[in-house]
Amino acid sequence: MGEPDPAGEPTVVLGRYVAEFADLCWTLRYGLTRAGRIAGQPARTIRALSDELPAARLAEAFFDMCAALKDYTPEEASVALELHDRVIDAVERRDAYMNGDWWAGWTSADARRGGVAAPWVRDRAKQVEPDVLVHNIDDLVELRCLLEQFVVLVSGDVHALAPGVVPMMPAQRREPMR
Repeated sequence: MGEPDPAGEPTVVLGRYVAEFADLCWTLRYGLTRAGRIAGQPARTIRALSDELPAARLAEAFFDMCAALKDYTPEEASVALELHDRVIDAVERRDAYMNGDWWAGWTSADARRGGVAAPWVRDRAKQVEPDVLVHNIDDLVELRCLLEQFVVLVSGDVHALAPGVVPMMPAQRREPMR
């Protein structure tokens, strides 16, 4: 094997970011299904409905179901609100990454257009920054692990994720990108 190609790094990092975000959505879907089953709803129905939800609505459904299932203490309510805000922030960040204009290999939208860029291009253009994506990947891993622990808190069942599985801290799940 040789040295990794530095020119391919932004693509690899962006791919890892997308995969970690998909894992976060899977955790939300599974937690929603688990909470719904505890509330007496059929898992098949919840899965069928949650599979069609975009990420922001999935997050809202997850936190609404958790709140309906458990009467939070003030501390738990604070944790739920903070997790909710972090998930919504992650969804908005992912939307910006996936739906914006990227100028990989150029210093700016102005350079791409020969120094004359329309204001809407300049405002929407983003430079691929692998270090920022790596930081965001680490945040997604941590957030997913916190959500797993939140599912355990809401359900009261340490085996809520799968039989014999105890939620892991990020370092146990995957090595950070750095």
